[in-house]
Amino acid sequence: MESLGVKLYSFLSAWRERICQVTELGPPNVTQLMTKILDWRKTEDPRDVIHTAVQALAEGHLVAFPNDGHYMVAASGLRPHSIEKMNGLLGPDRQPGEPRAVLMMRSVGELLDYSPSASDVALRIAQRCWPGPVDLVFQDGEQGSLIDSLPQATRDLVLAEEGWFGVSNPRHEAFLQVARLTAGPLVLMPAWRSDSSMLSKVTQATKSDPSPAISGESKTSNGNRSLHRSPRFDNSILANEPSQVSEDVAFVIDSGTIDRVGVTTVVRVDGNRCEILREGLMTAENLSSSTSYTVLIVCTGNTCRSPMAESLLKDKLKAQVESMTFRIVSAGVAAQPGGPASEGALQAMKERGLSLDDHQSRSISQSLLERSDLILTMTSNHRQAILSRWPHVSSKVFCLAPAGSDISDPYGGPIEAYRKCADRIDQCLDEWVEKLDTKSFPTWIKNV
Repeated sequence: MESLGVKLYSFLSAWRERICQVTELGPPNVTQLMTKILDWRKTEDPRDVIHTAVQALAEGHLVAFPNDGHYMVAASGLRPHSIEKMNGLLGPDRQPGEPRAVLMMRSVGELLDYSPSASDVALRIAQRCWPGPVDLVFQDGEQGSLIDSLPQATRDLVLAEEGWFGVSNPRHEAFLQVARLTAGPLVLMPAWRSDSSMLSKVTQATKSDPSPAISGESKTSNGNRSLHRSPRFDNSILANEPSQVSEDVAFVIDSGTIDRVGVTTVVRVDGNRCEILREGLMTAENLSSSTSYTVLIVCTGNTCRSPMAESLLKDKLKAQVESMTFRIVSAGVAAQPGGPASEGALQAMKERGLSLDDHQSRSISQSLLERSDLILTMTSNHRQAILSRWPHVSSKVFCLAPAGSDISDPYGGPIEAYRKCADRIDQCLDEWVEKLDTKSFPTWIKNV
């Protein structure tokens, strides 16, 4: 019988031969002078591409991956030699505080390994925008951050002015699979087109052209902080197909031409203060609306109690947190979608100077519950109805009234019943407004 050692040698030899076939590599120890294309779309087994990329990164090579808007170059953050190669790649001038390269996060949870005190706002942005074209930038220097354990060459590349560093979570499946099999973090930067003369031309143009994009901070005449306009990023320097990637990159995972070309949106987060250093594929407006602090108010049919509570809470918060972004919505556990508010609710709110004319009822859903930061129910039965189907949201579901008491449904009653209901809801909301931590409400620095 064959010995275990012979079997192991045969297995490893066969595996190496298979990898060589997929990548068209020569025998071991032969220097490769040409970039190798790994065709993600046509390979019989994507694991061959994944294992080749993992091996290449471990050996200190650069690998390019498809990404939202362009191809992205990756290097192992634990291999100083590969970081030196990445450092030699050309790129346009950066905005102040914008890292040249970013660290790839495998999950939102891993973000806390590099920024242990990341704010609720930062975590919300990551949870709602990742995987996707949004890079988050944090201040280094926190005790316990894994940034301190990286090689100096990696730190020098990923740290921008004053110790800011960026993290990202790309969408493509190849990225996610390779990252799971790679020790340490991957370091990422955009793949610039290999035509260096065009890159130089564009870089010079951006220095002299003050056309609009979002970046740096300035003060307006009244002393308020705002974003001034910075040079527009020229997307033509981004490599959106494999043939445009620099020959210094050893492997390119080919997923075809990327039609929607653009850069990631870069957001510097400090507490609840969010500064857009560079606006990219995700617009400032979409980013702000999708990451707002969201309160969901729930009743039965979403025609009486919860619409009134929604209108009252919006009015209260507008007066108290004017510069911060929030979203107040309502829904019902047994609502028929698209129905108007009841006549009693309409009148009760009109008497308070508020309007429910545009209200349309909706039913609760898993996505609505998961994207809400606080869920307030009119009765304990409403709360239980939610938890019986979606127990994982239990930590953020509460009864609106103190001690879990119920707020009675005025449906079908006289206008006086609606007024009394609105009064009680109003009192309960005052207590919740006092409890709300406004540090969880993002403040966005936007263009004038």
